[in-house]
Amino acid sequence: MSVRTTEKMSNKINTLASDWGAAASVDTSASAVTFRELLLEKLDSIQDTTKKMTALREEIKSLEQDRKITEVIRRIMPDGSIMITEYNDGKIVSRYRKKPHMIAVPDENAPIKLSANGTPLLSLQPMVLKPSRSIASELFY
Repeated sequence: MSVRTTEKMSNKINTLASDWGAAASVDTSASAVTFRELLLEKLDSIQDTTKKMTALREEIKSLEQDRKITEVIRRIMPDGSIMITEYNDGKIVSRYRKKPHMIAVPDENAPIKLSANGTPLLSLQPMVLKPSRSIASELFY
């Protein structure tokens, strides 16, 4: 590389840098002004939101101190039963399961009995009790 090409390259770099610096300073000042305007617009709403949040926290604390509430939560279990949990002041008072309605269905694992001539005797097939509604079967099948 000759001295002339090096000087030309450095001049171009200096020109580009000065142009970029001017553009960057204009963009930074414009973005700072824009940011300041946005911040001033949102400042009132932020203060209002903070006041509302503080009021809600105080209300929740007062309700927690005064509460003598009994909560009843029902959960449907995968086997179809319902687990009922009663809470009093955030502590479990009782928990029990309510069994689902059961129906008789043919046992798929038991062999079907055959008559003397080889025809299946479906009326003698063993039966099994299964829940009439199973959440797991609805989700996975």
